[in-house]
Amino acid sequence: MPLPTLLAQRLARRASEVRQSGALPWLLPHRRAKVAIRYVAGQPVAIDSVEMTLQHQPTIDHSHLLEGVMEEVIRPVVPMALVTKDTRFRTNAHGHCVVDGLIRRCGVSGRSLAAD
Repeated sequence: MPLPTLLAQRLARRASEVRQSGALPWLLPHRRAKVAIRYVAGQPVAIDSVEMTLQHQPTIDHSHLLEGVMEEVIRPVVPMALVTKDTRFRTNAHGHCVVDGLIRRCGVSGRSLAAD
């Protein structure tokens, strides 16, 4: 399995575990993860970026969200040997993610993800 896909799946699984264990009780079920890897001669040399969108309760502020996700989700999963000073970590880059899932992403017809 490609390394970016493997890491993204592990990040999503870890976020689910952390939510269910109560370590980050303000996390809600929906999440997305994306990992970009830099390769040289077919070998991974660095992680370019890690992006996560996590549904959360509306009372949580962005700085608390960033801190909790870095400590409980990203650091335990991402291999630090591939992290450089240029690695970008983004969590909820587009702001709060209080409403997510089919309600947010299906559009007017309700078919977009439901049909897929």
